[in-house]
Amino acid sequence: MTETQTPAAPQTRMGMTIGELIGRAAVSDAAKVALVAGSVRLTGAELGACVNRLAAGLLALGIKKGDTVLLQLPNWCEFIYSYFALQKIGAVPVLLISGYGRVEVSHLCRLTNATAWIIPQLYRSRDYTPCIKAVREGNPHLRNVISVRAEHPDENFSASLEEIMASVANGDAKAQIAPCGPQPGDIAHILPSGGTTALPKAIPRTHEDYLCNVKFLHEAGEMTADDVCLIAVPVGHNLALLNVVGAALIGYPIVLLDSTRPEDICHAIEAEHVSYLPTVPSLLKRILEFDGINNYDLHSLRKISAGGEPATPDLIERVRQKFQCTTISEFGMSEGPLCRTRLGDDPKTACGTVGKPICPQDEFRILDDQGQALPPGKDGELAARGPG
Repeated sequence: MTETQTPAAPQTRMGMTIGELIGRAAVSDAAKVALVAGSVRLTGAELGACVNRLAAGLLALGIKKGDTVLLQLPNWCEFIYSYFALQKIGAVPVLLISGYGRVEVSHLCRLTNATAWIIPQLYRSRDYTPCIKAVREGNPHLRNVISVRAEHPDENFSASLEEIMASVANGDAKAQIAPCGPQPGDIAHILPSGGTTALPKAIPRTHEDYLCNVKFLHEAGEMTADDVCLIAVPVGHNLALLNVVGAALIGYPIVLLDSTRPEDICHAIEAEHVSYLPTVPSLLKRILEFDGINNYDLHSLRKISAGGEPATPDLIERVRQKFQCTTISEFGMSEGPLCRTRLGDDPKTACGTVGKPICPQDEFRILDDQGQALPPGKDGELAARGPG
């Protein structure tokens, strides 16, 4: 490069959709393990086949491109199947956490005009049946409620996910869904925002802008196909979803854990040689305080990212001493702005900041009441813009 040349701007548009990632992974490294969830262990090819069968079955049920579908599943393999199957046919998942009840679900169902809902009948001690009945009564546009792992689905359900998948042969699925894919500029999913209001807001994200977030988040974290990612935080949260999509983009395996018990997390790290743990500081603190932590070999763990709440300098230093790995502090919003520290940051930066914007084309400013930019060290309102 000569003195008069300037570096090319980073490519922020990938020109592809989230659903395409699963097909690409199934071909590029078909025999590599892609998903571990409880007793389920699937290669890229096997995961791709599951996704395609479910996608074709959902089409046969009448779910089509542009339809919004409530997706309310815990950290089960069926979440992964459902999320990517909807992406394949251009339907739009509305991500709901397991704790949402009648009020939140009814609100988001009306707001997004959802036509279907994928949900367990039972999860742990919770019976969703009264909630399902109430939401259906108040939302006549909700045509299909699909059960997951229900032993005896009742009249509140239109079909079961297991039956939908079994109804389609592997060889037929790919051809059936091929014409149905979305475009990169289409809405990929809708994320709820906790915020400070009584009811969650609905945040639509496109394939282009979300993949921009995923790409630069993973570059900042120096993620590679050799990593193994453990997701124990709720998979319906954006913090987890960024890594679900990132696994398909980068090609690393996901270990999906339906437990936040420290002993289960430590066991999974040891058993699956986990190298990366995206989490929240409160859970990280519980792991550090776990009495049996020294009974597990956790040397495979190389990086931990902590977001969703402030990580104190003391916690970051304790993680470094205990695990001998790097803690990445991060700040983000479901709307798109993302910052994180880098692996090579000095201790002061790593412990006392949330790093820099992940994308070189992002702009972050702190504004006063008149909308004017404030100097460093002054409190104000955060404003952000960029391709993500």
